[in-house]
This record gives sequence, C-alpha cells and structure tokens, in this order.
Amino acid sequence: MRLAGKSILITGATGSIGKETAKLCKKNGAKLALLGRDRNKLNELQAELGVDENIIYLEYEARDESAVASATNKTNEKFGFLDAVIAYAAIEGAVKPLTEHTYEQFNR
Repeated sequence: MRLAGKSILITGATGSIGKETAKLCKKNGAKLALLGRDRNKLNELQAELGVDENIIYLEYEARDESAVASATNKTNEKFGFLDAVIAYAAIEGAVKPLTEHTYEQFNR
C-alpha cells in the first residue's frame, strides 16, 4: 500500500473497523486525523496507537456541520492538506433496509 506521507481523515475511528483501519494506515506511514465522538474512546485509541506527531485525535459529532468543518480545518492546519477521507461514523440504532428509513433518519 502506498500511504506513506498521505494525510487521511477517518471518522468513526474509535469503532472496530475505524480502529483497525487507523492501525493499518499508521503502519503504512500515513498521517492521520482520527475522529470520534467519545473522548474516553479517543484516549484509549491514543494509548493504543501512541503519541505521534503524524496523528491527531479529534472529538466531534458527525451530525454537526461546524464540527465537521472544524475537524477538516484542524487536519489541514496540521498536515497542510487532506488526501483522503474514510467515513466510518455510524448512527446507532435498529438496522433496517435503506428504503425503510425516513428522510430525517437518513440525514442524521
């Protein structure tokens, strides 16, 4: 994988898939902005991945447009650019077919 030096923002980084993706990206030399809504889980992730000048840990709420903009801006300030976004943030709740969601549920 050619990720060395690439700047990647991962939403839902504290979940199982996000965490494993972050580990893989770090192993391959990527610069990471790891986003999650639970500060305690972000702290646990930081304890696992370690303090690294190429990783920032940001608490944010995916449904808050200003928080998303702030996270993107902080990533750009830290790394100067953003090469990729991996969106793993999810809304907890009942799993059902997409066609059974209301417009409001879909936009959460």
